[in-house]
Amino acid sequence: MRHLRLIFAIVVLILLPGSARSSESLTFIAFGDAPYGLPGDEGRFNQVVEEANRLSPAFVVHIGDIKSGSSTCADSMFFYVQDLFRRFEPPLIYTPGDNEWTDCHRILAGRYNPIERLERLRQIFFPGASSLGRNPIALTRQGDLPEMQPHHAPYVENAMWDRAGVQFATLHVVGSGNNFNHHLPDRGEYMQRNAANLAWIDRVFARAAQTNAGAVVLFMHADPLFEATGDRRIGFVDTLGAFARHAQAFRRPILLVHGDNHTFRVDRPLRADPIRHRGPVLRNFTRLEVFGSPETRGVIVTVSPDEQTPFRIRPMVMPYDTLPGANRP
Repeated sequence: MRHLRLIFAIVVLILLPGSARSSESLTFIAFGDAPYGLPGDEGRFNQVVEEANRLSPAFVVHIGDIKSGSSTCADSMFFYVQDLFRRFEPPLIYTPGDNEWTDCHRILAGRYNPIERLERLRQIFFPGASSLGRNPIALTRQGDLPEMQPHHAPYVENAMWDRAGVQFATLHVVGSGNNFNHHLPDRGEYMQRNAANLAWIDRVFARAAQTNAGAVVLFMHADPLFEATGDRRIGFVDTLGAFARHAQAFRRPILLVHGDNHTFRVDRPLRADPIRHRGPVLRNFTRLEVFGSPETRGVIVTVSPDEQTPFRIRPMVMPYDTLPGANRP
């Protein structure tokens, strides 16, 4: 309880808005890195579903890792999670993590071919233009846009949508080094997906400029290692460079939501020169990292694009917590 109270205090201190200029707002829920330990983790996952259905946000986003890295990558696991996703009343948007394809070569995961698993993942979770959930919304998918053909046609998992003057988008950037020469004889998969992601980031911000969006919110799985050095972050440097370039050009608020470390935090880690981690901190870029198993809980984000600081972030309080009513605005 003391830990959760501290989280609430920190979030309010960091993100409490200044003078509001508009009452228009939108609320979504983000979570990920779950379910892991089954069947035990299913109970907490279902509690997230129940709370999300009760709160009725505009949409819910799962930021990837729908299984642990040591559990099977069989189709049965994918269908099991797909059934869990169907329990959400709000629209559910999902972006992949590394555990469901990149790490499927592991012995305990079944020694699958990761590329084959990625293709199967796309078939099961991204069959059309709409989101998941019982009340889906229309999405614009990278693989469906004529200007993205033919090179980026496979990347149907990269999606964007806009609500309440805010541009939202998913990026297929995963843990395990973003699959940069992870276990394959070459870097072909990474190179092609990285090029698609960079093109998608450009497209998202072009759309934001076109619609005069008040903010941009991006979702991906990986912690891109903002402050790390050396080979660990090679697979993320292009993404970090794109974030810095667009943050400086866009100038309006940007929120990056990711998982990977299973640790809740909110900060401003992006610098003008993110590769060498130098230059001024880009104050319009905020990072939210969500919880992960065994601490399976969502994070509630209220976006008010016309406020000076438009992101109000607070952890979802679960039935087993002792802070009643904290989920309510």
